[in-house]
Amino acid sequence: MDTKLKKSIAFHPQTCGQTEVVNRNVVHLLIGYCSKHPKLWDEQLHYIQHAFNQEKHSSTQTAPFEVCFGYLPKSPLDFIFGKDVAIDGHSDIDKAQNFIEEIQMIHQQVQ
Repeated sequence: MDTKLKKSIAFHPQTCGQTEVVNRNVVHLLIGYCSKHPKLWDEQLHYIQHAFNQEKHSSTQTAPFEVCFGYLPKSPLDFIFGKDVAIDGHSDIDKAQNFIEEIQMIHQQVQ
């Protein structure tokens, strides 16, 4: 994969471009989300994390959560409107095999 390890300290993330981009995006999301009550940003961080991990990114056309786990996380609205349960009649082995194939396909697309 041609990766290079660059060591850095906690308060000097400039050695990692990905960390800089993620930090910048999270700061922008926090500013927008917590503009009325900026001192409560730490209580809202889990909402920002969920939104960031569920959003498809332009480079991979896939959400970070989906790349790692093979599916998108459910939001509270999915449970309210009943989108969380689908009865399809497949066995657990079929579901597991389909899940493995989906993960492999996502990883190939992202690479």
